[in-house]
Amino acid sequence: MAKPRSPSNHHVRGPSDWHRLSAPRREAHYRALRAVSLMRSEGLTLTSAARVAGTTPRTVHRYAEPALVHDRGRYGVTSGDRLYRRMTVYGPDGRVEVDVRGSRAASLVGGHHNEISRYLATGDPRYLTPFIGKRVGGVELLTDIPRIEELAARRELDIDDIYPRT
Repeated sequence: MAKPRSPSNHHVRGPSDWHRLSAPRREAHYRALRAVSLMRSEGLTLTSAARVAGTTPRTVHRYAEPALVHDRGRYGVTSGDRLYRRMTVYGPDGRVEVDVRGSRAASLVGGHHNEISRYLATGDPRYLTPFIGKRVGGVELLTDIPRIEELAARRELDIDDIYPRT
């Protein structure tokens, strides 16, 4: 008889675990991370955050259990985590996939994407100032205005997609 899978069997600890995931499991991983993010940023319950992220509480447990805390029958989320994420960043060479460990670095990537979008909408380069010299996954975040304009003109900026296409 096959041994039942425990939720922790899907925990992605690094690039080798990531590359072994099938495309549907990678999507499930991203949705679980999105639910954790919603719990932190919006104060949603696990059930509500999972629903908004398009997944289930069980899937969030499978892929993001270290970010969850259980207190008096309810699940909450830690203030930060060290979970592995494969993310898309924009560096001097354009779009690059990098290995990101932790919610703080992931937030930096998300903020960078948001501020590139804001710059493109307003033309105000001050939005990019906080990212000058910052690196994520060994890649310096793109803040060079002419390069951003060039990538935007060639439609090579997909700033709404911080996770790689599976």
